[in-house]
Amino acid sequence: MATLFETVFSAPIDKRKEDWLILLASTVDEVCGKVENLTPENFLSTMLLYLRICKLQILQFARTKKKKSKR
Repeated sequence: MATLFETVFSAPIDKRKEDWLILLASTVDEVCGKVENLTPENFLSTMLLYLRICKLQILQFARTKKKKSKR
């Protein structure tokens, strides 16, 4: 059963992933072309930092909400 599931769903998922990565690369190139001194490397590292900060804020919000709901 697992093999059938993998066979049926892995190809469409891989195709969507490939399409998404192509779109991501195109978007990064476009943004870097519009901003002076911006390279794909520093753009992506900046975005990773931003996403980490967002994740920390979401976790903090969730903890605060959980504490308030226990009261």
